[in-house]
Amino acid sequence: MSNPTQGGLSARRQKTKRLVSLALLTAIVVVLQLVATFVRFGPFSITLALIPIIVGSSLHGPKAGAFLGGVFGVVVLIACITGADMGGAILWNANPFLTAVLCLVKGIAAGFVAGLLYTAIAKSKKAVAAAEAERQKAADAAAEDWAKAEPVAADKKTAKKRKKRAKKYLGRTYLGVIIGAISCPIVNTGIFCAALALFYHDILVSWAGGAELLSYVILGLTGVNFLIEFIINVVLSPVVARIVKLGKIM
Repeated sequence: MSNPTQGGLSARRQKTKRLVSLALLTAIVVVLQLVATFVRFGPFSITLALIPIIVGSSLHGPKAGAFLGGVFGVVVLIACITGADMGGAILWNANPFLTAVLCLVKGIAAGFVAGLLYTAIAKSKKAVAAAEAERQKAADAAAEDWAKAEPVAADKKTAKKRKKRAKKYLGRTYLGVIIGAISCPIVNTGIFCAALALFYHDILVSWAGGAELLSYVILGLTGVNFLIEFIINVVLSPVVARIVKLGKIM
């Protein structure tokens, strides 16, 4: 029978680990986005903070992803206000309220959607609970086998089934992280482009300089930034998946 005191300590320990993890990821988001402010293709700075957002949303769920996305949005907003982000500064001067909402909404949505997709695909909570139960069963079975010293063929079949389930869980984790990593820049850039077209149309027309708006937005305004962000996320997805796997085990 489990000790209630031990259960309470375990819950507090998990809460502390979650807070420490979120604090660390928050710091990484801030530092990466501050650095990214000085990396610019076109009028807008590139986004480097999506990877820690994906890690946080995969480890701690959609709400954590939304929080980290909100932190990213605040850093972007500060860059717009101070003029560090030139394109963002133009939008801020044109409409401060809408610019503030845009910076926050696109970051929050990107983190939330990434976490939502990861949870839907990897089913992390159920998978971790199942993995923990399997580990306990394996330990109990090993102890019994050691005491009896009588290996049974059925135990080998059980071990194979557990190994197969573990591989399946790992595969879901990788797939969930990859889909989350793909969705994050799409949501972030997609909301930004939609807002430009809806609320900053005159500015967009002046930037395009007579060019067709859709091709200008895709090829000129955000295309290079989006491709770099997208490639970084996809390339680093296996690394993120390993971090998530370690985070679930610890």
